Amino acid sequence: MTVDEDIEAMLQRSSSLPPMTPSPMQGSSALPPASADDAKNDGMDLQGSPPQAIADYLRPYFQPRDLQFLQSEFDFATCAKIDMHREKM
Repeated sequence: MTVDEDIEAMLQRSSSLPPMTPSPMQGSSALPPASADDAKNDGMDLQGSPPQAIADYLRPYFQPRDLQFLQSEFDFATCAKIDMHREKM
C-alpha cells in the first residue's frame, strides 16, 4: 500500500466520524461566562477531572471497547505528614 492509498483510506474512515467540536479543555471555553452580577469568583465547574473530560470528548471517535478511562486515587498520607511536622514544632 502506498502513502497516497493510506491517506485516502484514512480520509474515508474519518469522513464517517462526527465533526470535531471544541474541547472542554481548550482555554477560556471551559470557563463559565462572566457576569456583572458576580461579586466574587466562586470557582468554576469543569464537569469532572481534566482526564475524564478528555476521555468524554474523545469517546465518540472510538469503538465502544477501544477507549478505556481508568482512574485511581492515591493516598500519600498527607494528614500523617502534617501531624508529624506539628509534633516536631
